[in-house]
Amino acid sequence: MDYIHRNPVKHAHVEQVVQGPYSSFHRYVREGVLTPAWAGEENLDGAFGEAVG
Repeated sequence: MDYIHRNPVKHAHVEQVVQGPYSSFHRYVREGVLTPAWAGEENLDGAFGEAVG
């Protein structure tokens, strides 16, 4: 789920995960599993499981 939640940020659709209007992230926040600031300050440079080459 972390990968899915970070994808809109990685592809520059939003600046922070919390800004994604259709993300399941908001359900996790409502249920208390994640905080609204989750992943907001992390460095997102990296391949995230994608082929590098």
